[in-house]
Amino acid sequence: MTMLGRFLATLRAGLDTHRDPHERRGQTRAARPVLMLEIDGYEHIARDWSLSGAAIRGFSAAAEPGQIVSGRLFWRADTRRLPFAAELLRVEPGGLAALRWLDLPLAIHQEMEAALD
Repeated sequence: MTMLGRFLATLRAGLDTHRDPHERRGQTRAARPVLMLEIDGYEHIARDWSLSGAAIRGFSAAAEPGQIVSGRLFWRADTRRLPFAAELLRVEPGGLAALRWLDLPLAIHQEMEAALD
């Protein structure tokens, strides 16, 4: 990717990105397309996502940072439900949770890369 291409990708991702001063992911984050995570039968909307992890809303499972969570991952407009595993990095009051991907489906990874390009 050219320097101009990287700049434009960063600019585009920045338009759909929520910057949180507590966030430690160094990778570009995006909010579009909308990523959904189903964990323990509950669907969560990713506030933002990257190739390394995601921040989700409405997390209420009795889980502690460091635990592994798994479920199904999908784009809001898609019918596919693909399995994933992630490490729970933190849970904040109000149900905002940060996850680090451990097992991300190749199809979703490739689609994320394309969306960030």
